[in-house]
Amino acid sequence: EAADCERMHEQAEALYQKLSARFGIQDGE
Repeated sequence: EAADCERMHEQAEALYQKLSARFGIQDGE
């Protein structure tokens, strides 16, 4: 379902942000 996929994408985004913060990776944003 679209909503389910969107929520999963948000979780992946949050996880990526967490990992980026841990490893000190800076995004272009």
